[in-house]
Amino acid sequence: MIKRICIILIASLVLTCNVDDTNSEMGRSFILKTYTPSAMLPETQEFNAPVIVWTFKFQTEKIKVFIADGTESVVLDAGNYSYDLTSHICGFNDNKQLVINGIEYGILITDDPSGNLILTDACIDGHILVFEEALIL
Repeated sequence: MIKRICIILIASLVLTCNVDDTNSEMGRSFILKTYTPSAMLPETQEFNAPVIVWTFKFQTEKIKVFIADGTESVVLDAGNYSYDLTSHICGFNDNKQLVINGIEYGILITDDPSGNLILTDACIDGHILVFEEALIL
């Protein structure tokens, strides 16, 4: 099952490349590892396989969300989105508020010591998503 999911993930990443992207960066993919819907009531959902993957194209400010068949979406449905990084009162260091299609989703923490990417809206009792960078061999 995991092998099938990995094959689907790799195939979807390869098939999503198009002619318009030839001059932009390929993007960096991050696999959702844990999801906590509320900082005040932490019931963390763990993901052991790459069933939800967000690919950031930092140069063009685009996100592609992949969700494997049979997996319930978390925060965003599968698809392509535009985003902005803005200042926020809860931001610190170089971390910024992630705004996707005009909606604020929380602080994007890119300098976590563990190397993970974290999206947190815990400043106002929101969600916490922890991603691990996908290593494509």
